[in-house]
Amino acid sequence: MACFEKKCIIVTAVLLTCWLTTASSLRFLYGEIGRSFEMRCLPVSAARIRYDVVAWRLNGSAMDNSSDVFTQSTLLRLKKVALSNRGEYSCHDASTGRELDRIAFKPGYPPHSINVTCRSKDYLDCLCTFHLNRETFLPTNYTAVYGDKSFKDCLTESKDSCLIRNVYLFTVEIFTLTVTAVNDLGSTNNTATYTDNIVQPDPPENVTAHRVKNAKSSIIVTWKEPSTWNTVMQLKYEMDYKPNQTSSWQTVELNENNFTITDAHQGGEPYVVRVHCHDVFVGRWSEWSPQVYVGTQQVFGVLGSEVTLKCGFPEDTMGGQFVWTLNGSGLTPNSDVTLRQNRLTLNNASAQYAGSYSCSPAGTNDVVDYILLNLGSMPKTATIQCRAVNYNHFKCVWSNENNINFKAQYRFVGNDTVVECTLLGGGNVCIGAWPGSPSPTLELHVSASNSFGVTNSSVQLQLKTVLRPEHPVVLRSCPSDLAPRPSSPSVCVRWAAPASWRLPEVFPLQYRLRFNVSHVVEVSGYNTYSYTLTCVAPCIQYAIQVAARDAANNGEWSEWSQPITLPCNQATSVSELQFIILAFVASLLGLEFC
Repeated sequence: MACFEKKCIIVTAVLLTCWLTTASSLRFLYGEIGRSFEMRCLPVSAARIRYDVVAWRLNGSAMDNSSDVFTQSTLLRLKKVALSNRGEYSCHDASTGRELDRIAFKPGYPPHSINVTCRSKDYLDCLCTFHLNRETFLPTNYTAVYGDKSFKDCLTESKDSCLIRNVYLFTVEIFTLTVTAVNDLGSTNNTATYTDNIVQPDPPENVTAHRVKNAKSSIIVTWKEPSTWNTVMQLKYEMDYKPNQTSSWQTVELNENNFTITDAHQGGEPYVVRVHCHDVFVGRWSEWSPQVYVGTQQVFGVLGSEVTLKCGFPEDTMGGQFVWTLNGSGLTPNSDVTLRQNRLTLNNASAQYAGSYSCSPAGTNDVVDYILLNLGSMPKTATIQCRAVNYNHFKCVWSNENNINFKAQYRFVGNDTVVECTLLGGGNVCIGAWPGSPSPTLELHVSASNSFGVTNSSVQLQLKTVLRPEHPVVLRSCPSDLAPRPSSPSVCVRWAAPASWRLPEVFPLQYRLRFNVSHVVEVSGYNTYSYTLTCVAPCIQYAIQVAARDAANNGEWSEWSQPITLPCNQATSVSELQFIILAFVASLLGLEFC
């Protein structure tokens, strides 16, 4: 018996030492910049700590009182929170160095004042973008709802924008969009009313301009309405033009998609032209089209390729040689440049040959033509990544480059109907509708174009492989009927389904919990929104996270939710020592404790 008691004491002491020296779990605290903030050391076992011998550290380095920081035993006060206070704080037993508590402190601001801008480029869909007037320095989540009497979720597929499909204009109802921004320091919202003033077309396309033979003071300009203007509504146009060397524009208003400038200067001096458009009755002007240089030519060439420039009109250049200049300096034939009558060929175009060219018949000073040569690269082939956060829509993303125009189309295998993808962001985010079934195979084709060429990419995908819900929202407390009994060493956790997961009663979700980073628990059943962690050690803080997955095991688990730290259940009647002894005795008897 004595031997058994000795073994029990030794093993219990080992268990006790092991438990008390285990590193504490990480807690997350948030403080507003410019305000004072207090954090307290909440050790695993407060009864064993001498409060007068607690030492604080920041990122592993000892902290002393200063003009900005005050520490006293278990209290640490930041007198005026600044970004520089971000880091991992820990408190320690000063006599042993044992860590008692760890806190990840994140300074920032609560959300304040959201700007909301909505735009419809075709009367059908409306893209709304929003941003905060002040950086919060903290992860901020947005939700958006719209409607008149009944509200619907705005399809939020990027952090700062959402899409309203089939927007209804010209109705007596007043539609509103309410955007809410939330972070760990607070929330704010803004309600915007959208009417027909949100109509803003894309810029006109394929703008061309050239001088008229035998009337070189005349320039013919043509363009096409934007390809995204999928409506019978009419557009009006404004065209600006000016000599390249002047700063002031001349403007003409037009209802047609062509115009002839008749007052251009003689002698082929370069001109600049741009066009934008507006619905005839409502909305806002589009952005300007890219500027077109009338020289008479603007040429785009690919770096490293062969590029040929032609001087003037054919009648001007038949027979005879021409003198070429680049940015005012004469050009002579060499290994890079070949001259033949009215043609200049760059055999392997390099960046040094981009610029303004002029050409004149040999032996004269008469400039026949000005040519602006732009050299660059074709778009890179897009690498497409796709994800669906529910059974209704999918999102595909690819890398973006400056001055690239994207066009995306998709169809389902076995169906010849091709659907234009709604593009968000910088045009590199495609939002499409899924038919509500995981079985169809989808083909997505993306073309990327700039002035130097076009590249095409495609991908095939199935919903069951790209489905990944957004993470659930963990709530901070359980309802009273789910809360653990005071005598039970347990912690209750509650959560809500992701807001973007539509119809959970039709497409249920399964859940799993992770606490203190390394321990994962599978939650039995579907659409279960609470769980009680049993057999937990008294007065240990638990950082809880939750993930979700389609109940049919399609796709992947969501990301883990933001950790929520639940305080220890100090009301429990089971003391720390009782907990250890009971657990030890149960293990000796081969029983499961709790």
